[in-house]
Amino acid sequence: MDKNQKVGTALILGGVGVVFYGLFLENKNIFSSAEKPEYSEYVPAPILLNDDRKVYQGNPSDPTDIIRGYDLPSDINKLLPTNSKILIATKPNVTAFGQGGRSAFDVTVDFANKKLSFKGNDNKTYSENYDSVKSKIVITDKKYIKQ
Repeated sequence: MDKNQKVGTALILGGVGVVFYGLFLENKNIFSSAEKPEYSEYVPAPILLNDDRKVYQGNPSDPTDIIRGYDLPSDINKLLPTNSKILIATKPNVTAFGQGGRSAFDVTVDFANKKLSFKGNDNKTYSENYDSVKSKIVITDKKYIKQ
């Protein structure tokens, strides 16, 4: 046997050994059915120390029915839109702009008419008076509020 044959034989035997060990000695038999996953109870993500957003709870018995955000200012002129839009989210169990609770989307700010508008996926434009809708929605980021 020359040197190349010995190296090739050693590599093949080593590969067979690794596969045998992985499949049968470590109880990872790929030929048997997959194990059923174990589910644990939901644990919400920890709140960041610098997270100053308010938490709005929907169903008190459901810890996942929350939204975090900032209250809208009392005056529409205190909004600071980017390309005339701000990112908002509806509070839990509330419908605004034709969207259900905990929906996040961009709305267009119309300062002259004191309205917020949203163009949905159905190509309909939903427009709401700022004073009537500000209690139903939150701003997702402080960058949309003038300081």
